[in-house]
Amino acid sequence: MATLKNTNINDTGFLRLPVGTTGQRPSSPVAGDVRFNSTEGVMEIYSGTAWSLVGKFQAEGGSESNAGGFKIHQFTSPGTFSVTSGSTTGEILVIAGGGSGGSGTAGGGGAGGVIYNSSFPLSAGDKGVTIGSGGPFRPGGVTQGIPGQPSVFGPQTATGGGRGGNTGPGIMQPAQPGGSGGGAGGYPGSPQGYQPGKPGIPGQGNPGGNTRNQGGGGGGGATGSGSTGGGPGPAGPGGAGIALSITGTAQTYAGGGGGCFPGTGTGGSGGGGNGRPQGGPGNNATYYGSGGGGGWDYGNAGGGAGYQGIVVIRYAN
Repeated sequence: MATLKNTNINDTGFLRLPVGTTGQRPSSPVAGDVRFNSTEGVMEIYSGTAWSLVGKFQAEGGSESNAGGFKIHQFTSPGTFSVTSGSTTGEILVIAGGGSGGSGTAGGGGAGGVIYNSSFPLSAGDKGVTIGSGGPFRPGGVTQGIPGQPSVFGPQTATGGGRGGNTGPGIMQPAQPGGSGGGAGGYPGSPQGYQPGKPGIPGQGNPGGNTRNQGGGGGGGATGSGSTGGGPGPAGPGGAGIALSITGTAQTYAGGGGGCFPGTGTGGSGGGGNGRPQGGPGNNATYYGSGGGGGWDYGNAGGGAGYQGIVVIRYAN
C-alpha cells in the first residue's frame, strides 16, 4: 500500500473512497480512517473509538426502533438521550404519570400532563429523561387519591395528573389539580353539596368533572374534560386521551379516570380506569399517562391506580 504525505490533489475529478456496508466495516480500524457507508448512504470517519456518519444525525438512548423512515426512541424508565452527531428537528412526546382515583362515591384521577411538539430542535449533547410514576392504589382510609409524578425530557416537564376527590361521612377531601385535574367526589346529603373538579394545566391537559351531591366526577384527559357526576348520579366519565402515531403505530394516551357510583363512570379513551359502580375499589388505568377510576366505600375500598408516564422522540432516519 502506497503512503502519501502532504499530498495536494489538483484536479477537477474525484477521489474514490472504499465503499462497503455497515457490516463490512474494517475489523481493526485506525483513527482517521475514511470510507463510504453504503448502508447509510454517507461518508464515515473512525474517531479512534467509533465510526461517525458525516452529515447525518445520530442519537442513542431508550428503546430504539425504526418505522416508516423514522428513528424512534422510547423511554419507559429513566435514562439519557444522547446526540452523538449532527442536529435535526424531530417530534417529542412527554407524558407524566396519571393520578389515582379517590374513594367513597369518588372522583376519577386526572391524566398526566402531555407535551407534544412536532418540530423540536435536537442538537448535540445529553438530555436527561425522567419517567413519572402513576398514583398508586391505596386501600380504604382518609387519604386516598394520590397524584401522578412528573416526566421530564431536558427542559420539558409534564406535570403529574391530579388525584380524584375522596368522600366519607361528614368528610370531603377535594380533588387536586394537575396536568389534567382530578374529578370531584360526591357524598349524598353532605353539607358541602356541590364540589368542583380541579383544573388542568393549559396546553398539557383538561379539568376534572364536578359533582352535584352524589355521583363522582370524571378525571380530566389530554383532549377532553372529565364529565360532571349527577345529583343524584350517574357518575361522570373521564376525559378523552390523545391519539398519536409517534411510535409508528396509532396509540391513544392519557385518558381520565371515571367517577364512582351510581353506575360506572367509564374511563376516558387512552386507558382511563373505570369507576366502581358499587362495593369495591376503582379500576386501575391501563395505558401511559391515564388516571385511575374512583372507588366505592370510603373506609375499606380505594381508588384505582394511575398509569406511569412515557417519553418518545422521533426523527427522520
